[in-house]
Amino acid sequence: MSRSTFFTRCAPAGRAPKPLPVRNLVAVTLLFGALLCFGLGHLTLRFSLSDLRIETIRLQGVQDNLLSEINALRGQNEALKRPERLYEYARLELGMIPYRTAEREVFQMPMDVYQRYELARVSPGATLPGAPDSAAGALWLERLSERFGLISQALAGEKK
Repeated sequence: MSRSTFFTRCAPAGRAPKPLPVRNLVAVTLLFGALLCFGLGHLTLRFSLSDLRIETIRLQGVQDNLLSEINALRGQNEALKRPERLYEYARLELGMIPYRTAEREVFQMPMDVYQRYELARVSPGATLPGAPDSAAGALWLERLSERFGLISQALAGEKK
């Protein structure tokens, strides 16, 4: 048999070999093409599955690390709930020092500022320099001082 008869039916009709009919040749080619596509798809999916397994293992390692960090932070949190441990943390980690009442500075509003606020509060028609003329009484001053936290001190008065 020669090479040209390898892909034929090899049913000699006389002296010339009879080739496959075109319909059968196309069907066989399509069958092998479909098998090749399924094989390549299978290989692609196997490689993708392998990559997903590697990524899953990596993420499980990260999860284990995060769980151990969470447990360590919970332990630190529980330790900081004790006052003596909190004191050590503040002193060693944050560099804080104990509060000394003898060294405490007390800020007081100067008396002239206090009197200006008190006068503006008492006299509804009085306005300070820079106040808009259309302001009803000292409403603008009241809102401004409430924003800065001074009017509540003026209302409460200062104790010496």
